[in-house]
Amino acid sequence: MTAAAGEILGEDYSPVVKKFDQMRKCRHQAVYDAEIISAGEAEAAIKTAREFIKRANHFISEKSPQKRLL
Repeated sequence: MTAAAGEILGEDYSPVVKKFDQMRKCRHQAVYDAEIISAGEAEAAIKTAREFIKRANHFISEKSPQKRLL
């Protein structure tokens, strides 16, 4: 998913896409290796997700003003 998002959204979105890939790895460790995710990591993940939604919505509205994500 992260590679596809990076290809579609372009270099401007690279930092957010990389953060999502890091969060995916953390989730994998939490689920399969029983590692604990701190409250700070969870808050950072939520912040990144909100930023991604904001940027994706902007990207979509630039491509087609009639389409909106939210």
